[in-house]
Amino acid sequence: IDAAEKIFDLLGVTEWEERESSNYPPDNHYAMAYASNASLQVYDSHDDWSIDYPFNLALEKPRVGRGSGNVPTEPSAIATLLADGGFKVLVPQGDWWSNDWKFQGTIYPS
Repeated sequence: IDAAEKIFDLLGVTEWEERESSNYPPDNHYAMAYASNASLQVYDSHDDWSIDYPFNLALEKPRVGRGSGNVPTEPSAIATLLADGGFKVLVPQGDWWSNDWKFQGTIYPS
């Protein structure tokens, strides 16, 4: 959750909460943040490549009535902000959710 707090701070999001769910192994928790133009989730990775990228950031449509301010919604803009804040970021390309994914994408900082 320390990473989530830093990520949300770098993106300018002030409204967020930690949630529990068995859908988010291995620790069964995730962080959910709210802006007026998007909702964001940060959760632990549990894939073979997660040693270099220990968590994921998912961007969704905003939850109605939640959050204020806008966050960047372009993956490259988000990745640049996070890389400038000290994170190593991978913006995946292709079917990253598939077992056949070949670890393709753009790494920030480059």
